[in-house]
Amino acid sequence: MIPMHHFLAILASTLAGCGSVQLTGTVFVDRNGDGVRQPDEPGVPGAVVAHERSSFVVTNNEGGYHLDAPDLGGLVWVRVPDGFRPGAVWWRVDSTGQVDLALTPLSSDEMLSPLTFVVASDSHAVATNTAD
Repeated sequence: MIPMHHFLAILASTLAGCGSVQLTGTVFVDRNGDGVRQPDEPGVPGAVVAHERSSFVVTNNEGGYHLDAPDLGGLVWVRVPDGFRPGAVWWRVDSTGQVDLALTPLSSDEMLSPLTFVVASDSHAVATNTAD
């Protein structure tokens, strides 16, 4: 008899290749802080974008990305690059699969301030039982 956790691992790896959806969007410099991209707000090239913890891509020269995800739903997030306000930048995926992510640039004063900041929370993580 196969242990349940081995069976689930085999099932998950089998289903993983059964289809995916493409998420698209742009990571952009939110100069006015409103969270909505304006015509004068450029994209951010080279930013790492992820869907949950399963799919990762790097934005192109215009800040755009195309990300294959196992399904719609969940969170898309960006690792905040240097030069932008630290913090969690994420958005819940809706039925459109379109997610733009706004990064707020540091002010001149903030650029001169010594600061080390780490976001270490993951409120949607699922605990697993390793005793099996």
